[in-house]
Amino acid sequence: MYGVWNSDPEANRSKARVELIQFLLKQGARDQAASELMALATALPPDPAAHLQAAKLFGKAQDDTGELAQYEEVLHLDPANPAALAGAGGVAYRAGDYVTARPYLQAAVNANPQDSDTRQLLATTDLILHNDPFLSHISDAERNRRITAAFAQAQKRLTECAQQTNVDLKTATSAATPLANLQSLWTNAKPDLARLRSPAETDLPDALMDIVLQIEQQTAATCGQPQGLDLALLLISQKREAAGQ
Repeated sequence: MYGVWNSDPEANRSKARVELIQFLLKQGARDQAASELMALATALPPDPAAHLQAAKLFGKAQDDTGELAQYEEVLHLDPANPAALAGAGGVAYRAGDYVTARPYLQAAVNANPQDSDTRQLLATTDLILHNDPFLSHISDAERNRRITAAFAQAQKRLTECAQQTNVDLKTATSAATPLANLQSLWTNAKPDLARLRSPAETDLPDALMDIVLQIEQQTAATCGQPQGLDLALLLISQKREAAGQ
């Protein structure tokens, strides 16, 4: 990295640093790799391919901020680069920043309609943004509609999971299985939906959604990763937990 090269010294030094970073990552030396990555990022030429390579290395180092910054550098140089659009959208999606992820993912799908993985991320992102009752810009009426829809979806998911695991929710006791306990919580809370419109019930939305999120988390643990709206609700719950911590 610091040697004297007879030709193209900057490219050769960069290549040597990349090889070192790859070696450090393979050895699990992430802190050392991170230091070299920062040095690499500051010396890259204005070349989309070089920044794409750096983004992937940041990704392997589990540095979302660095990875996204490199994808954005690519897009500064090549605004329609499909790999950078999909990469930036994927990083924001993993970080739970769905508002940022969506335009990147949409542009990536437009640029490469055959990218089924990115198309699936976009579909899930849309479900999250259209069903998350905790978003700040929605009205109270829309929040209540989303909570009511999520509450109904949670019951559907709970019923399907119980059938899959041969649990009779009508006869099983709350102590016998977590699914039966959640069914009891859902049933007891259902009448509270009618009080959602009351301005005095300030804690009710959180209480109802807490049951929804418990159901989505428990059914995911019991019956496997969900799809569609259930996956969106599960990701909403994970993001809310992370924000609370």
